[in-house]
Amino acid sequence: MSRRVVAVLALSLLPALAAVAETLNPDQLLQRIRSERAAEVSAMQEREQAFLAKRGEQAQLLATARSALNTQKAESERLKAEFDRQEAELAEQEKLLAQRVGHLGELFGVVRQSAGDVAGQWQDSLLNAQYPERLKRLKALAESRSLPSAEDLDGYWMLLLEDLAASGRIERLQLPVVNADGSRQEQQVLRVGAFAVYGEDAFLRYDADAGQLVAPPRQPSGLGQVQDYLGSSDALATLPIDPSRGSLLAQLQQ
Repeated sequence: MSRRVVAVLALSLLPALAAVAETLNPDQLLQRIRSERAAEVSAMQEREQAFLAKRGEQAQLLATARSALNTQKAESERLKAEFDRQEAELAEQEKLLAQRVGHLGELFGVVRQSAGDVAGQWQDSLLNAQYPERLKRLKALAESRSLPSAEDLDGYWMLLLEDLAASGRIERLQLPVVNADGSRQEQQVLRVGAFAVYGEDAFLRYDADAGQLVAPPRQPSGLGQVQDYLGSSDALATLPIDPSRGSLLAQLQQ
């Protein structure tokens, strides 16, 4: 402790010493001064130690805070680098996506035009009586303005394959038929590919406008051959067909 502090302490004790000097002898007074001085020095040392301890604690807190700040800065720099990397990767993926969408757009244009052409070709097909939803699906694909899904493309190819398979089959099935008198009933019909269809007692044609099979009032000859075919068990039998797929039968009604 500096001499100035000791001097100040000594001076501060003078009034108190003056008050007790009359009752104390010199030795007692000296002992009293020494005791009080020692107490003051001890108190000052305690305050000094407390101050130093507090300063050390503050220094430790400051060091901890600086360490945390440095850690946060490092983490921030790492995150920024990761963000920049992902942003660059995203830009590359977007570029790749744009290229692929362009290719898909070209493919979709071809598919859409093809679906429209096929829908026009199938408009008068008698297979529509058996598969009434296929024209709607084709037109929806042809008129769509969004990219087709994988399911849409797969469905389109399946429609083409189903038409190809059905065009080569001879089938007996139950379908609604509008009779010559205008009545409508379910009956067994014989469909010969996409060329001809026969009812129980009449040649039938597909009315594309109404989307149904009709039995025209005027019937051509040859219905007996149909009955013979239905009653035959031979591997081969003769059937009369309209090679125009219904056009000749329609002209017969004029």
